[in-house]
Amino acid sequence: QSPIAAAIYPSSKKRDALPACVRVALYLLWLEVMPLEKAKWEPVLAALPKPEDFLNDGGPMELWSEEEVELVECGQLIAEVRSRAVELRAHYDERVRPCWLQESASDGLLSGLDVPSFEEFQHAVCVVTSRAYGDGDAGCGTSSMLIPGVDLCNHADAGQQNTKHGLAPWGDFIVYAGQSIRKGEEVLVSYGPLPNRLLLAQFGFLLPGPLVSDTALVRLDGLFPATGDEGDGHAEASGGVPYNGPATAVSEAHAEALWAAGPGPGRLGAAG
Repeated sequence: QSPIAAAIYPSSKKRDALPACVRVALYLLWLEVMPLEKAKWEPVLAALPKPEDFLNDGGPMELWSEEEVELVECGQLIAEVRSRAVELRAHYDERVRPCWLQESASDGLLSGLDVPSFEEFQHAVCVVTSRAYGDGDAGCGTSSMLIPGVDLCNHADAGQQNTKHGLAPWGDFIVYAGQSIRKGEEVLVSYGPLPNRLLLAQFGFLLPGPLVSDTALVRLDGLFPATGDEGDGHAEASGGVPYNGPATAVSEAHAEALWAAGPGPGRLGAAG
């Protein structure tokens, strides 16, 4: 548990409502402004990506510009990324910033400390989501852990990683060889059964595919004529013919609604 999250949210119910990645991010932000604490953790903090690292090498899609996100041309992925960005902004505006300001006026851990900007908060969260390992059942609560050294290992698709890892009953995070690893050979771990779509969104990279975890996202919007309900000019541009322009969240949501209301799902069910 992050002591900063505990300081900001004395109520465990409110604290647990924060995503684990946000709680760890708050702790990172606190370490950065506490000289004594930062000195103890300096080797770990120095190894974490800086804003310029994400800018130069790629990073979570929440840090991409709108133009870069649109280039993906996957309406579902674009919608998911935008939804996470809105959710993160709400966490900051409605919970993190006001509670930090209130706590900084007291004699607690945040006494006299300036509240981090949204950009600093966003970067810290993206550092955690791109480097942390999770543990626990999603239905019962999960933990988010930064594991120095291990978080430098690259990801391999299912069956191609040469290690296994996990949290031991006594609390240590253990990585062990799943096969013989030669000197000079890269140590590869698994970030989980993630398709390329999620690897791109969360980490900013793709693996040569197809992957074991990959799923096909089929474009539906090109199957239906634009009706004008989308409100973005598709109908006018297409003249009522199927829309074949770049995929957008609006065009795909419109197509999914038409598909759900049509005979297709029933016929597929009958065929199954």
